[in-house]
Amino acid sequence: MATNTTAKKTTATKTKPPTKEASTEIVAEVVAPREVLTKKDIIARAVEISGVKKKDARPSVEAALQVVLSSLADGTEVSVPPYGKIRIVKEKDIKGGKMITAKIRVTSGAGSIPVAAPLAEAEE
Repeated sequence: MATNTTAKKTTATKTKPPTKEASTEIVAEVVAPREVLTKKDIIARAVEISGVKKKDARPSVEAALQVVLSSLADGTEVSVPPYGKIRIVKEKDIKGGKMITAKIRVTSGAGSIPVAAPLAEAEE
């Protein structure tokens, strides 16, 4: 009796060379604010640090905020040693104002800068 043998063809599977893909590495991540610091909070903290009365601190804090924000709106870099620097990266005029994208460089240890003694004595 004759036996029928069939030879199986084996084909080598070709692997494709790796393709060059665009890097998907994340360079920076947008972080949503965890807390909102309001003008009222800024004034309260300024009163706490300086020891002056709220009615005396309010005009100074509002003036400082106005100077910083209007300078940024005019395209001026803001540098406040030893705290850090704010540099405008991109600007776009929008309805009712201007959208500004800025980079803020905070000096290491800026949050732990010692606060001077209050200028005024606390009232009893």
